[in-house]
Amino acid sequence: MRLSLCMIFKDETKQFQRILASYGPLFDEIVIAVDDKIAEFKEIAASYPTLEVKILPYTWINDFAHKRNFVAYH
Repeated sequence: MRLSLCMIFKDETKQFQRILASYGPLFDEIVIAVDDKIAEFKEIAASYPTLEVKILPYTWINDFAHKRNFVAYH
């Protein structure tokens, strides 16, 4: 069994870095859907090589539930 942390972000890179540092080691994988600043999110994730982080690009369609389900089912 694997324990995953699934999150959605728009452009909150500082919060993402804080979450990886604080909670990343508690999970087997971290999956996030990102609207903006994808390159910055990838750079932050790369600075934590021991964590398995999946970054999914997402285009906002004005539906929070869709984005939440998008990250949950990938």
